Amino acid sequence: MCFSFVRGGKNGARDALAICEAAQWPGLHAVPIKTMEQQDIQLLHRLRQRQVQHSTALVTPYWHDQPGPAPA
Repeated sequence: MCFSFVRGGKNGARDALAICEAAQWPGLHAVPIKTMEQQDIQLLHRLRQRQVQHSTALVTPYWHDQPGPAPA
């Protein structure tokens, strides 16, 4: 978080003021808008990550019930 823009609670007016002030800072550049294809790929990555997290959460409790490797 950039503390030079924090001025109390978050609301629309303060957000707008911070955006206007930040736009005037030298060295800041605009970020290009993602294409629909890029957004679709990002969505697929997020869905896959959620699926992996969900699957892991379902399986993890059972790992503790399994016996480990035999002692040497």
